[in-house]
Amino acid sequence: MPNMDLFTLTRSLFGNQQIPLVIQGNAKLLDRYPEDFLGKYLRDLETAGKMVAAAASGALEGIHGFFQQCNIQSLSVRGLTRSGTGGRGKIGFRDLGITLEGICRSLNNLLERFHQSYFFYILPSATRFVSIGLYMPPLGLIVLPVVLRALALWAKGTSTDEPDKASVNSSTMGAILPWLLLAHGISFGTFFGHVYLGRDLGLTLGVSTFLAFSLPLLASRFMSRADADLLKSVNLIEMAVGLYALSMLNFSLALVIAIVSVPVAVWATAVTAHDSPIRLLNALLLFVSFPIVPLIGRSVCENWSDLLALVPHWESVIVHSLKGVSASFVEYSEYGNWLVPVAFLFLLPLWISNWVIFWV
Repeated sequence: MPNMDLFTLTRSLFGNQQIPLVIQGNAKLLDRYPEDFLGKYLRDLETAGKMVAAAASGALEGIHGFFQQCNIQSLSVRGLTRSGTGGRGKIGFRDLGITLEGICRSLNNLLERFHQSYFFYILPSATRFVSIGLYMPPLGLIVLPVVLRALALWAKGTSTDEPDKASVNSSTMGAILPWLLLAHGISFGTFFGHVYLGRDLGLTLGVSTFLAFSLPLLASRFMSRADADLLKSVNLIEMAVGLYALSMLNFSLALVIAIVSVPVAVWATAVTAHDSPIRLLNALLLFVSFPIVPLIGRSVCENWSDLLALVPHWESVIVHSLKGVSASFVEYSEYGNWLVPVAFLFLLPLWISNWVIFWV
């Protein structure tokens, strides 16, 4: 996102030339007087939601995205055709020229003040914004159950009130350290094997998936119930710390991950009965939350019509489904999209640990 001063400057100069400005392509913002309060609220909510979704996906919304990677404050402005005008606008090149000249001339006065403005914000409209001090507390409340559940499991897993039962009902970090190293090793190997070693994406994903789904065979023999409880606690602590840290860099991505993963994580740690029907639901949630599944789902949504035509040829369906994962790696290599490193270096180790715990 560009610095708030740059956005405010652009909005003010466009307003001086009577040029309407909208964000996220939401033409509803041109209506300055909605019918009622609810209509205005829903309009602003839609605009803010589009901004959060765009920031979470990491996809470029304009050419300015490449400059942002070099810490160059920039934004993209493009013209929209309002419905009912027949493609003929009332804004001429002279008005645009005056506005662009004003932006360039004003930047000289803003260069030394960019660091005093907002870098983290959400725009519900072109004239109002939500600062980081307002949207961070709700994220903290969303992640709070993870912290509380982690502390409860930690107290349970390290309890030594009864020395005679300490060896049975308690565990140590040394007992779960190999499982943490295995989970993170598989994830790191998948990411670095494809990005830096140039290994085939299908091969690296296949090997990592096989290893991840095979770990429960070892865990069922060498992991105790107390070890599983302590591993749950460490897993939840890692998730909470990771989400809080990610929110300081990309709030939108942290918010989307928290909304999806926090209920699954808390629910997964609460189910312990091996014969409970709810356990089947837990297994389904774990499978759906597999970090590679959303990336494949992205490709399916973008190429739905093509995939329907390829249904008889299942090999082609698999290849096209993997295009979403491959495209995410390309975006990471080209302009540093965070979606892939977050999925493979943060979410995948957590998922592997949860998958191992599920079978203990």
